[in-house]
Amino acid sequence: MKQSVKRGLTLLLCIGFLCGTVFSTLCFAAETAGDANVDQNVNLKDVLVLRQYLAGLAQLTSVPHADVNGDGEVTMKDVLMLRRYLLGQETLSTFTTAKPEPQLTALEGTDRTLGVWWWRWSDGRKEETREMYLDFFEKNGVTEIYYYCGSVLNTEYNRTIVLDFVKAAMAHGMRVAYLFDVQEVVNADNQSFEKAVVNFNTYNSEHPDAPLYGIHCDIEPKWDRMQDYVDNFIVGDVSVARAAGVCVELDLNMNWDRVKFNYIGSATHYFDGEELPIYEILANNCDCMCMMSYRTSATRLVNGTKDSRAAAQKVGTKIVYGIEVGDSHEGANVDFHLHSKEYVYDFVAELDHQMQFELQPDAGWGYAIHHQSVWYQMRDFE
Repeated sequence: MKQSVKRGLTLLLCIGFLCGTVFSTLCFAAETAGDANVDQNVNLKDVLVLRQYLAGLAQLTSVPHADVNGDGEVTMKDVLMLRRYLLGQETLSTFTTAKPEPQLTALEGTDRTLGVWWWRWSDGRKEETREMYLDFFEKNGVTEIYYYCGSVLNTEYNRTIVLDFVKAAMAHGMRVAYLFDVQEVVNADNQSFEKAVVNFNTYNSEHPDAPLYGIHCDIEPKWDRMQDYVDNFIVGDVSVARAAGVCVELDLNMNWDRVKFNYIGSATHYFDGEELPIYEILANNCDCMCMMSYRTSATRLVNGTKDSRAAAQKVGTKIVYGIEVGDSHEGANVDFHLHSKEYVYDFVAELDHQMQFELQPDAGWGYAIHHQSVWYQMRDFE
């Protein structure tokens, strides 16, 4: 009888131990979703393991641990969710119940480009912040970034910092342009753009395997300086840079298209000396013309830019439509800051649909969102 009791107690202890082990294992798995390397810690090391696995450079110790969102597979979505958790923007318990984020899929499977302005130089220097944005952009199909460097390209040390950013963007499938915004280029004696071109060429000569693809110029002169803009910047600076092989992108405000300006001084175009609309001048002096119209009606945007598209079509200049998601202080017919990502994505889808029925430049067309941090922080749904 005593032996039976002893055996029974032993059996109960064994069962209890097994149940406890199973329970603790389940609790550990639940508590450490995202612990891709199974070291009982959830940190950036797990993000690195996930990225290496997705790139085919590593194997996973435990697929359930790496499947952060619990959808049965390990994808870039798990990387994005894990990064948000590490930034304190999500809790692990919400991963499996959160509503899927909207995605900008209108350009999927096409050759259209999608750009984004990146104004905060400091965000590009911080690996964690940089990867957070780049992961988000990759998910939404961004192909190019207009990265603000200011004058930092004038030192070798800062060029290595830009190199790190370009390499990181390339790893996410994106190319990078040097974002230039010195408004004083309308002055005849201003040499800012010339210096920018020198720094741009210096960087590319030092880093041919991770180049900047061009210079994106965010210049919006006042009306009374438009002729100076044409004479001093377009003719005096941009045409010279392009003749030397630099890719230059220019922003064009939709409201500029009804005023003509004298185009004098360039020997590279047959209409030198004529009086032309500004969009004709820009189309003939850039590789890409970004139309900063921001209209919240796709039909108005398409109809209101026909002349600009026709000018670009004549010379094979690429066109891009700028989408303002920040507060421009110009009203609801200009920006989308009161709306959600879902609303913006639906707008881009409608715009892209209409554009496919329009005559396009041989160089194609694309879209760009202004700007990176505002876009990322927008609420997901209406």
